[in-house]
Amino acid sequence: MLILTRKPGEVLLIKPYPEAGGDPKEWFANGPIRLRINGVSGNQVRIGIEAPRALRILREELVNGIKGKRD
Repeated sequence: MLILTRKPGEVLLIKPYPEAGGDPKEWFANGPIRLRINGVSGNQVRIGIEAPRALRILREELVNGIKGKRD
């Protein structure tokens, strides 16, 4: 697990590197995945995600069937 500290407005890029194998052009045909920290309020972080439409972005608690808490 990679743990990073970011400030609002900063961006993380997720993209393949050649040593990973496979064809990165197929994985990220429309560019890298961009994660932007949009804001922090107390213990909540607002994250914006830009990713190719072919990728599904899901909350883990929904995938695992865990009942999520809504505030």
